[in-house]
Amino acid sequence: MKSKIFIGAKVSSKYGNGTITKIITKSTGYVEVTYLNGSIRKEMAFNLTGENGESLKKKPTSETSGMSRGEKKRCNDAKAIAAFDAQSNLQKIKSAIMWINGKVYGDVHSLTVQWIEELFSAIEIEAKEKGNAFVVDVMNTIRRSYRASEKQAYVIAKFADDNGIVYEKINQ
Repeated sequence: MKSKIFIGAKVSSKYGNGTITKIITKSTGYVEVTYLNGSIRKEMAFNLTGENGESLKKKPTSETSGMSRGEKKRCNDAKAIAAFDAQSNLQKIKSAIMWINGKVYGDVHSLTVQWIEELFSAIEIEAKEKGNAFVVDVMNTIRRSYRASEKQAYVIAKFADDNGIVYEKINQ
């Protein structure tokens, strides 16, 4: 049984025995401890043991603890891909357009820029067929500056989604 975190609890740590005099944040277990020698220290509850000798709080662990760098990278990449795949088609297209903001101006050889150009080509063909000069103009503005605002990305993504352009089919 874990000891409880409360004001007045008798605890011990590497600095000696003391009493919890203040709970700074209960959720994380950040407390103020007054030790028998009169010193006051702020401690994390997982560094303290109660009167029964058990830890006050379990030490936090991440799901990637114990993994190598490569395994952590693959795990985090898999999470990012799963989050992207869970989005609607409109959100996927908008996110893809917003990726251009992280690219260097004129970097036409980047794989991301090539994907965005493929996406823009499909949308541009549809926009010209439908006579939507506004969408074509917004795409040309993004191409010139290598920057897209949320609003610009939304306008293009909304047009693409409304006209049946699916993100997955473009990049396969």
